[in-house]
Amino acid sequence: MFDNYFDPNAMNFHIVNNAPSAGLALNPGTVLYVSQQNRGFATLAHEIAHNLGVEHTHNGRWPCNGDNETCADCWQEPVSRSMNQPFWCGNFNGKKKCEVNGNKLCDTAGEPKIDGYVDFNCSYDPNWNQGGGDERDNWGVTWRPNTRNIMSYSRRICRDQFTYGQIGVMLDELSKNRFDFKSTTAQFSISGPTKVCPNQSYTYSIPSQSTSSVYYLWQIPDGWSILGQGNRTVTITPTLNYIDHTIYDPIRGGSVAPLKTTVDNLQLSISGYSEIPGDNFCRSYYAEYYAGATYTWTTSAPMWSGVVICGGQGTNIVRVRAAPFSPSFYLNASASNVCGTIINASKYITVGNGGDVPMPIVNPGDDISVYPNPVSSFLNISNTDAGETGQCNYYKLANRKRGVFYSVSKNE
Repeated sequence: MFDNYFDPNAMNFHIVNNAPSAGLALNPGTVLYVSQQNRGFATLAHEIAHNLGVEHTHNGRWPCNGDNETCADCWQEPVSRSMNQPFWCGNFNGKKKCEVNGNKLCDTAGEPKIDGYVDFNCSYDPNWNQGGGDERDNWGVTWRPNTRNIMSYSRRICRDQFTYGQIGVMLDELSKNRFDFKSTTAQFSISGPTKVCPNQSYTYSIPSQSTSSVYYLWQIPDGWSILGQGNRTVTITPTLNYIDHTIYDPIRGGSVAPLKTTVDNLQLSISGYSEIPGDNFCRSYYAEYYAGATYTWTTSAPMWSGVVICGGQGTNIVRVRAAPFSPSFYLNASASNVCGTIINASKYITVGNGGDVPMPIVNPGDDISVYPNPVSSFLNISNTDAGETGQCNYYKLANRKRGVFYSVSKNE
């Protein structure tokens, strides 16, 4: 059954008339069955959680898999939530037993397999019904199982809880590529913008189906709002909440490819050197690119200071230079028309002897000036084809001897 009806891009549920157990699931995986005889929502939730990587609360670490109660000291998860795993049980770097034994979650109880030991009031009683259960862990502490946990073997009517640790395991498993939750071949696609601004409304739609009775169930990220649920065309208003911004619309009789969207975060920052030498060399600084935005760059340095914006004004990449003895300064960027608003950024730049020492960008065929030639102390190189007309790199010649002059060729 699992093999004959398996879809690798879907969670595969099978509801059967009868089976050897209430349910079974691959852990982790995308296949499960539930026996109709049980008719329990808890059983279905239990098996789905197995698909998403969650283990039984009474799980025992190998070699006592499946029954924590029967495990020896090194492998049993005790009632204590603070007991450490001793080094002779394996190198776990001083971790707690509840982190390495059982289901490896410290916010679930260390417990035995409790099927047959839960009364009609959902209370654990080792003498209930079958009787003869072990009342204590290996260290003599009485078991205190959570009969409400969905991953226990408590009565189905009692089980209605997951812990945060169990939820975390499921969310982690959902983030992996194993769970795309899309049809093998999508028949329809969602139309609408993929790059959006927060708190603005956008229209999305999918093609009309052959029958008018189709209900279009749109699924949007938490915190977003939708108008027109059930229709093939809706209005969606996104918010900036740093989660997966994917829109789904599953419909009966066909499959729809999800639409991945990006929400502008309305933030601006400046990247580049925090310290530069005062050498009159233009260096590049970058701000986030927003399509359609206009960028304005300024500095806090006085006009006479030698700090100059030497290119890139109006774009998200600007070039700045400082002269010898220029003061340190703030480089400011302002981007307008970003989702209808203006965003700003500022970066403090120290002018000193440190920071970037640039290497000239030289390409074959570039027009390069080298002067003076011969040279006695400083060599000036200007690469005019690189857009740095009149800007020079300075190279000091070591071991200069009095009265000796050096000749330099461009090939060198």
